[in-house]
Amino acid sequence: MAHWIVVLHEAHHGRHARDNIRRAGFQAFWPRRLRPRTGRGDDIVEPLFPGYLFAEVKAGQSWGAIRGVPNVLKSKPLLTNAVGEALVVPAGGVQVWLDKVNGDMDGIWDDRPKVVPTLPMRPGTKVHILPGTLLGVEAEMEAVVKLDWKERVKVLLQIMGGERVMTLPKNRVVVIEPSPAAE
Repeated sequence: MAHWIVVLHEAHHGRHARDNIRRAGFQAFWPRRLRPRTGRGDDIVEPLFPGYLFAEVKAGQSWGAIRGVPNVLKSKPLLTNAVGEALVVPAGGVQVWLDKVNGDMDGIWDDRPKVVPTLPMRPGTKVHILPGTLLGVEAEMEAVVKLDWKERVKVLLQIMGGERVMTLPKNRVVVIEPSPAAE
């Protein structure tokens, strides 16, 4: 059975590390995204997880070979657990990002949210998260919380094989689908 591991690469050498890992006989995925540059009209492409990429290790394949690949950090090439085994990404964890680029290992994710400002935010509302690593990730509203003068929202994310609740400023999310209660 194949599984994905997390590989650390030299700064600004993600493309080279990805290509060299492929030459070593592994599948490699370096997720990148297209985002608008703040204050300008042009877009930029940037790594989704700077300094990291994913390598697929198939049954019978040794991940140790990745250690000698050029542009992979020599001192600590892989994220490892306490006993030194490569950190395996939970099942479906990489697939979430591959789906965003339609399965294209070299694809660039361009999933800018559709802004629908007139829809109310209430529990059950589907939202997209704005600027940051989770740009465009779909989430479900859990609650609107008032903390001092800031209005924040709690969102439920289905990410990395589990559910995670995050609290974000209300202006960091946009409604993409009204809650069932709003209809």
